[in-house]
Parts: sequence; C-alpha cells; structure tokens
Amino acid sequence: MKSPDRVFAPGCALMLYKPDLAGQLHRMLLKNLGEMGMWMTCCRKDPGFATETEVINICPGCDKRFRKDYPSSATVSLWEVLAETDFFPFPDYDIVVYCVSCSKSMFVGGRRPHYMIDLLFNEETVPKTFERDEWHQQLDDYIERH
Repeated sequence: MKSPDRVFAPGCALMLYKPDLAGQLHRMLLKNLGEMGMWMTCCRKDPGFATETEVINICPGCDKRFRKDYPSSATVSLWEVLAETDFFPFPDYDIVVYCVSCSKSMFVGGRRPHYMIDLLFNEETVPKTFERDEWHQQLDDYIERH
C-alpha cells in the first residue's frame, strides 16, 4: 500500500510522552516499508478514511477502536510489523512494556520498566507523570486539542 492507503498512528500517549520518538518511528517505517502518512488525530475521533486504510499503531486501545469502530480501516500493530521484519535489531531487556500507561504502573509498583519505543531508540524510560488522575487529565487535554 502507498499513502494515503497506509498511515502510522503513534497515538495520544506516545505524543504526550516523547513525540520525537514518534517521528523517529515514522522515518524508520518510511525507510523500510515505503511511503505512508502519519495519523495525528486521536482514535476516539472517526478518521473518515475515503478508502480502506491500513493503520500501523502502537496502542492496544487504538488498535481495538480502529478495528471495531471504523470499517474503512485495517489495523496492524507496530510490534507485529517489527516481528515480521528484520530491519530492527532487538536487545534483551527483562520487564518490557508496550504501553506508556503500563510503564507508569510498573514504576508505581517499584519496578524498572523499559518502554519498547524507548528501547528502539536507546532512550531511557522515565515516568514523568504517573499519578493516575493527572495522567488521565493530560490525555483528555491532548484529545481535546487534536
């Protein structure tokens, strides 16, 4: 597929956590999979794709919503894409999470998580805000703006 038939959707949480990594991921996907757009709108808002569009996503919530609520989209997880290709070398790490909210929960529980997007680019996983209500407010504020 080519743009606009394929888009990369980094999701609200990654855009709040480390938006520069979303850009790095997009460039990596462009280099290895070819042309695709970057979908910046929250999955809670109907994308209104005119043609069937493959959405490469990171967030399990986004995956579920695109899969169930928007018939013009087909989804694939970034992790599925990476597992099926050989363009990214994976290092070995113990607690690894694929969800920003999960990494925050691991910090609260006294563990040292490694967020998979951070690992892809050799970045440190930092909790920033991990108080639940404050984090949910940040997500809601982002959604309102996008």
